[in-house]
This record gives sequence, structure tokens and C-alpha cells, in this order.
Amino acid sequence: MRVSFAVGALTFYPVATTFAFAAEGGAQGVELLVDSSILARGPERYSRMATQHKLPVLTVHSMLQFRKQSLIETIANDVASIRFAATIPTCEAVVLHPPMTGPRPSPDLNRWLEAISQARAESCNPNLRLGLENRGENHDGVEAQFLDDLARLRRLAEEWDLSITLDIAHAASHGLEVIAATQACLPKLANVHLSDANDREMRGGVRNGLFRDHQVPGEGRLPLAEVVGALRAGGYRGPLTIELSPMSLRAFWPPAAKRRARLAIQRVQEFVRPAPATLSWSRSFAPPPVPRREESHEDA
Repeated sequence: MRVSFAVGALTFYPVATTFAFAAEGGAQGVELLVDSSILARGPERYSRMATQHKLPVLTVHSMLQFRKQSLIETIANDVASIRFAATIPTCEAVVLHPPMTGPRPSPDLNRWLEAISQARAESCNPNLRLGLENRGENHDGVEAQFLDDLARLRRLAEEWDLSITLDIAHAASHGLEVIAATQACLPKLANVHLSDANDREMRGGVRNGLFRDHQVPGEGRLPLAEVVGALRAGGYRGPLTIELSPMSLRAFWPPAAKRRARLAIQRVQEFVRPAPATLSWSRSFAPPPVPRREESHEDA
């Protein structure tokens, strides 16, 4: 597993600054959150930035919209994100949020799946993995969604030759046991969003994402070391992406954000690093016997 840092945590910082924070913190890659300005500048700019910082773009997060948008707008944004990601040589997967289509199978969901599958097939990298991300429960009045059930998400990924981006904090927000959720998604995992979470619960859009979920590892209640252990045991080799809230990074003060980004990366690296083997005493490792003191005439 490679420890990656999601630059979207500091979306209002210059991207180059966040690359530098991630590199200096010891990350092995980044996840690039695209927006209209990044799409307009083109992928070559960010490939050069990655080379400069010796930090590959391992995953691309599709465009996020915090206002309600039509299915046509969602498809257009996600297709543009896929085409962008496909031209970055180091990119392994695109993170995609399935559209809100309600609690039952929907023709609109099928239209979206057909569009993203076609975009990948027609791109310059048809092997690019499309990682459908599980939704967080934000208590914002949105009804339950068909793909909130991880078993359904996995079956759909298998049916459409897609992959999963498992967000650990999002899974916990639905009351799921996160180790079991990890094991359930393992066969289709392309990416893991790793962050901690606390017990705060708010109403109103993104506030739970800012103050409850996406906390610095070790500052919440989730058994993240055990999650990483389950990934290792299951043979997962993809990115382990630290996706944090700007509030958890204290983003209003750049020196604090840099320090806390480093702290988060170091803690996850400790989870990834195998525990040292413990040696049990055996005949071959037993300490040498203490030589017997020979008696002399003086002792007699």
C-alpha cells in the first residue's frame, strides 16, 4: 500500500503548496481533486508538478458540486474528470460519486453508468479504474440511496466492471462496522479514503463532513490500524488516501496545516508499517550457559 494525500483537503490553497506539504510530510502520492480551473489548465501542468515534487498523482477525484445539479450536468462533469485522469500516466483510478437517484434502481443511475463506462472505453487509458465512492450520512434530509448498501455497491461494480473507493468515515457514519465494511469491499477496491471520525452529529449539508468525519487519524474513535491490517491481510495493494477536512487540518493557519498534514501522514505510515516480529525463546535463541567456575586449591 502507498500512503497518498488528498490535496482537496486544502482546496483553497495553491495546488503546488499542497503538493509540497504532502511531499515534505513523506507521502508517496497524491489524489488530485479537479475543478473547472484545473480542467482548463490541463493535466500536463499537474503531471509536471508531480514530477517536480517526486510525488505521483495516483488518483483523481471527480468534480464536486455543492449545489443540486441535473443528471446531464453530473454526467458532463464526471466524463470530463475521466478524460482528464486518463491522460495522467501515473493515475490508477478516478473517484466518482454516484448521482442521487433515490432508494431503488433507477433509469437515471443506469444512464450515468453507461456514460462513465463509455467515457473510459473511449479515453486514452481504457484500463483506468472507476472507483464508485460510498456516500456519507450527513443528516441533511436526503433520503436513503440505493447504493448506501455496500453489498449493492459491490454487486453493481461487478456487473459494470467498475471498482470501489471505500471511504471509511462515510461507512462509519451509516453505523457500519468499518472492518467488516472493508472486508466486504476488498475484491473490488481501487482506492481507500482513510480518516478518523468522532461522535458529533449535525444537521445541514456538509457540516458533518467538516466537523464529524475526515478527522486526523488518531483523533477520533475509528479503529484505523485494524482497518489497515484487514487491507494488508486481504492483499490490497492500492492507494491509501488520507482525505481530511480543512477544519481538522486547521487550514486557516498554513503552518498548522503543514504540521498536521505531516502528523496525519506519519500516523498512517505507522499503521502500514508491519509490526516487528517478536522472537520467542527457543533452544537456538537461548542465552549461552554461564560457565561453571572451576574450584581451585585456594577455594578449598
